[in-house]
Amino acid sequence: MNPPKRFLNVGGNNKGIPLALEYRGWEHVMLDIDPRSNADLICDARQLATLAPSAFDSVYCSQNLEHYHRHEGLQVLKGFRHILKNDGFALWLDLGAARAAAPARLTRARPRRRVRCFRACPTGAALRRCRSRELFT
Repeated sequence: MNPPKRFLNVGGNNKGIPLALEYRGWEHVMLDIDPRSNADLICDARQLATLAPSAFDSVYCSQNLEHYHRHEGLQVLKGFRHILKNDGFALWLDLGAARAAAPARLTRARPRRRVRCFRACPTGAALRRCRSRELFT
């Protein structure tokens, strides 16, 4: 029997918050900067590169990236890549991350909920955009 897949919930604050049903049966590892959150890992998401490489099948991040400046957000995304296995993927939901990373002329747009799906490239060099239906098949 294969061990369950593992995903890192970045900034989740509480394991009781419902997640995508596709994560059912996966090992849920929560990372948060707040020690009061009772997270499995207490760490700033900007420091993901200090964690073991290729340790997770997926990274889930909801409503977290908008808290960072653009250069910090890029650092977090590089951390996602560091901790993902070669066939892993990152899934994040955000209201403001797209605005934070966008040029100033786009930041006046009304925020919309966005789902970002990225899968690790086989070479391990980068994350590539994918459709959400590709993730759990």
